[in-house]
Amino acid sequence: MGTGIVLTFFISLLVWPSESDLYLQAVQAFQQGRFNDVVDLLSRLPTTELEGPASQNLKALALCELRRFDEALAASVRAGEADPANLNYVYNQGLIYIAKKDFRGAEKLFRDAISRTPNSSKLYEGLGESLFSLYEFPEAEKSFSKALEIEPSNASAEVARAKLYYATGDKEKFGAAAWRALHLGPDNYQACYYYGLWLSEYERDKVLAQKYFEKSIELHPGFAGALSALGKILSGQGKWERAVELYERALAVDPQDRQVYFQVSAAYRKLGRVEKADWAMQQFKALEAERVSPLKKSQVP
Repeated sequence: MGTGIVLTFFISLLVWPSESDLYLQAVQAFQQGRFNDVVDLLSRLPTTELEGPASQNLKALALCELRRFDEALAASVRAGEADPANLNYVYNQGLIYIAKKDFRGAEKLFRDAISRTPNSSKLYEGLGESLFSLYEFPEAEKSFSKALEIEPSNASAEVARAKLYYATGDKEKFGAAAWRALHLGPDNYQACYYYGLWLSEYERDKVLAQKYFEKSIELHPGFAGALSALGKILSGQGKWERAVELYERALAVDPQDRQVYFQVSAAYRKLGRVEKADWAMQQFKALEAERVSPLKKSQVP
C-alpha cells in the first residue's frame, strides 16, 4: 500500500513461545505473505491454543491482510481480552481499524487507551499512525516524537516518523529519521526499506539501496513495499524478467497497489507480453479511478 489515505501497512508480529509446530508454521507463512495458509494452519490447533492470545493475534493479522476486517477485529478483541496487559494487542487492533479506513475509530481507540496508560510508547505510535492516515501530519509527528520521548529505543516509532517525512517530502528529516531507524533496528525490515528509499531517491545510490531492499525482503519475504522497490531498481538495470517476478509477488500480497500495476505493465511490454501489459494498465486505471472518486466526495471527516 502507498502513503496517504491508504496506509503503508506496518504491523508488528508478536511471536510468543509455543509448543505447536502448526503455530510456528503459521508464523512463517505470515512472514512469507501466505495469509490464507496462516488461517488454515491456526484452525488446526488444539482449541486451548487456538483461543490463546498469540494465536488470536496472529489470526487477526492474517485476516486483516486478507481484508476480512470484521473477522480480524473480532480475533484482535479476543487476543486483548485473553491478555489485557499486552498493549501490543491494542496497537494491532488500532491498525486493523486503519486498514479498514476507520481512521477516527482508530484515533478514538488509541486516545482512550492512552487515557488509561499515558506512558506507553506503543500507544502514542499507534495514535500517530491514525493521525497520519487522517493527513493530520503535524499532530502525527508530535505523537511519534512522544513515543520516542517515552522510549528512545523504539525503532518502529522512528520508522513511522521516517514514513511521515517521506510522505511530506521533507528530505533532511527523512534522511535523519531513516538513518536513526536503521541504527535502532538494523534487522527491522521496515527500517531497511526506508533507508533504501533514502539512498535510492535522494542519494541516487541505487547499488547500496538495492542491498537494503534485498535485506528487507530477506527479513520479511512478504513485504510488498520492498518487493516493488527492488523491482523498480532491477527495471532500471534492464532485468525485466526478475523485475516482473518481484512485481507479481508484490501484487500477490497487495493487489490494491495501483503503482505496481503501472510498473509491471511497462515491464511486461518490454518483454513483449502485450496482453499482460494491457491488463495491468487496465488494473492501474481502475484503481486510479477508485482513488480519485472518494476524494471528490470528501471521504475523510
